[in-house]
Amino acid sequence: MTVNQATAPRTAAMVTAITAGTRDPGELFIGRDTQIGQLPVLLASVPRDSRWPVVSAVAGMGGVGKTALARRIASIAAHKEWFAGGIAWVNLRGYDLEDDHVHPEQVFGPVLRLLGVRGEDIPTSPDDQATVYHHVLNKLGDAGRRVLLVLDNAAAGQQVLRCSRDTGPTESWSPPETR
Repeated sequence: MTVNQATAPRTAAMVTAITAGTRDPGELFIGRDTQIGQLPVLLASVPRDSRWPVVSAVAGMGGVGKTALARRIASIAAHKEWFAGGIAWVNLRGYDLEDDHVHPEQVFGPVLRLLGVRGEDIPTSPDDQATVYHHVLNKLGDAGRRVLLVLDNAAAGQQVLRCSRDTGPTESWSPPETR
């Protein structure tokens, strides 16, 4: 007997723009003054003319507030206008119970839309989307408009790697969960 199981097609990643006012009204930070003081300094210290991505990580046990902290720091960066190209938040769903992780090819199209690329200008092929994605990031970087990508809930480095390599002055920051 042969059993064939159809898999659901992968859907695009959920990408959210982070602005100076982005904040979860339920956020409560207790004992995070050190991190809230340190992390913006790290982001601000990256040379503006850097041609390579900087990858940073916030790690810790599940449920300790890494995502809320990362969102707060991204909001501070937006308020200080450190990333004129924009700030994109991507939940990579690396720890979804249904094992529905977001793959890099699911990130390119939504981030391109957030960065202002018209839908009809986004290729349908994931490889072509990756090319356009990296081209747009480089173009923004050449214009002095750095982009901050916050890649949340990464289960493995491969989820982050293709989203951040070979780009110009772009920051990729991933607050991963640890098991």
